[in-house]
Amino acid sequence: MYLTPFLLEFGSWHWSEYWHAETADPELQNCYEATSDPTTPEEFERGFLTLLRSEGTIARSIALDYFDRAEMTERYVGGNPLEAHWDEVLRVGRKLLHEPPSPAGESTFEGASHASALSMLLRGGYLGEEDGDRAAGPGPNLPGPAGPSRADETVRTDRDVIVDILKRLPADELMEHALEAADMLLESQTEEPSGDQPGDADRDHQDDHDADHDADHDADHDADHDADGGATRDPELAALTARVRRCRKRLDEIQALRSVSTGDGGYVPSGVPSDMSADEATATLVEATNDDEWRVRQEAAAALASGRNFYAHRSLLERLVDAWTEDERSAAADEVREALSDGPHSLYWEGSEVGSALPTDAELRAAHRELRSPTGEASHREAFRTLLHSGSPVAVGVALDHFHSTEGLTRFGLDDQEHAPEALATAREILNQPPSAAALSPRTGAGANHAGALNIMLELAGPGDAQWIANALRSDGAPLVRQRAVQAAWACLERWETPDEQVVAALEELAFDTSEDLDLRVLAIGALFNLSTPQVTAVLLRAVRSAELPIQAEAAVCLSTEHLLDEHQGLLRDLLASWPQDMGDYEPGARIVRSALETRDAEIGSR
Repeated sequence: MYLTPFLLEFGSWHWSEYWHAETADPELQNCYEATSDPTTPEEFERGFLTLLRSEGTIARSIALDYFDRAEMTERYVGGNPLEAHWDEVLRVGRKLLHEPPSPAGESTFEGASHASALSMLLRGGYLGEEDGDRAAGPGPNLPGPAGPSRADETVRTDRDVIVDILKRLPADELMEHALEAADMLLESQTEEPSGDQPGDADRDHQDDHDADHDADHDADHDADHDADGGATRDPELAALTARVRRCRKRLDEIQALRSVSTGDGGYVPSGVPSDMSADEATATLVEATNDDEWRVRQEAAAALASGRNFYAHRSLLERLVDAWTEDERSAAADEVREALSDGPHSLYWEGSEVGSALPTDAELRAAHRELRSPTGEASHREAFRTLLHSGSPVAVGVALDHFHSTEGLTRFGLDDQEHAPEALATAREILNQPPSAAALSPRTGAGANHAGALNIMLELAGPGDAQWIANALRSDGAPLVRQRAVQAAWACLERWETPDEQVVAALEELAFDTSEDLDLRVLAIGALFNLSTPQVTAVLLRAVRSAELPIQAEAAVCLSTEHLLDEHQGLLRDLLASWPQDMGDYEPGARIVRSALETRDAEIGSR
């Protein structure tokens, strides 16, 4: 057996999350090590066979993906290094296809196991061969898996499985593979003595995957008897294939309508007018929630749950979700349910009841509920303002958290810029107050109000706010507050036209305070990255001469930027030579410095 980069760099088609998950089966972890670079051919084969012979659905699916990858790339490397295992792979593939579909995962669709099995069986041309007859395709003439006789009516054929898959209106690659499999089975049922073959349209679709294929014509053609006396094609399978193609075409249209409706732009396929307005697209999506196919209905609903569409259509979405059955599962349905669910409580105030200590607590709690799960755009904005101007430390803090979080005020595409001035003014007021008590934010601890205010500074502060940031850097506040202060300083120095001297000085003090957390001090040096003032350069030169390797490494990265490299490359070369071969956690920094110097040497050598 030999190995190729095509295999060593491959993880699987659908299962990458399972390779690296902390909860992954130990067997999977061992196989991952055996099939990853560097490895020997023998170790790779051992890992592959362990996966193939496993009882686990995921493990066997990954093995089939490897074999499919080897088949797909064999013409580039002169063969399939896993060829000797054709027989066993075939049996496993068909067995997996006839098992229940794998459930959906965080990044894997329902039925991904069937997609893996179909991909391999289609590439080998082995579908519909339970009786041992092999269709045209590469590989040896191999018998199908042992099992009950085809005469036994309880035996499920490949055709039965494909029908079941298509009836589920599968998503993603599984839909494509199932359609291709149906085409192959339908072609095998057609016999024409001469002339155009009834399967030509299907072959054209299989080869070209034309999204605009005339599905209605296919349905009429496939369900009829051949006029010249050819065999009758499976009417159920032909009609089902045409139905799924129509569904796929509608799904493409829904995606285009979503893009137009939310103002995201994008290609508009045939059937959707190129000059359609956002309002027209939205109205068409509302109509599509009554489509005959449940998957189309759910995709249309997901489009209406996206962006500012959500505000106007929330009540419709709630009715639709209530009508969906347990069998109607899709990523689109999950998206709608997620939109209807409560957003985050806050970043730093979890465990606090908003307004509980105030006479107006009921009003504030209602505003908080609206902020987390808005019923309209106007009410969403009003809820934010109610909390922001309430005078309650917790309520104000929650409002600022929702302004900063991407899952907060802007969760449904609301433009928050009209609230920016009042958010920034509130942040300044808070930074002029003492840190909030730990009891107000049990899960965060003391200073949650300052942490939230510094997040606003990070986004909105101008040079005139430098003093607030410098003061926060010099404070003896909680670790979270100091960390947010450094992040705010980093963002502001990068954004401002001229780096503020008092902020740079405060970062320098923090970076060389050995009583502080080392990671925070390294972060303070990193905040000076890509800044070009004499003050900043002086701080970096001081840092590279530090006795602490992490401080050295971070400063060296900052000195390796374009505007500082030429002047300080000699120092950086000496520094690289002095560092240990194993830099541990700081090896990435060493690689950046080394790469910058090598690039500069190459540029000089090419002149």
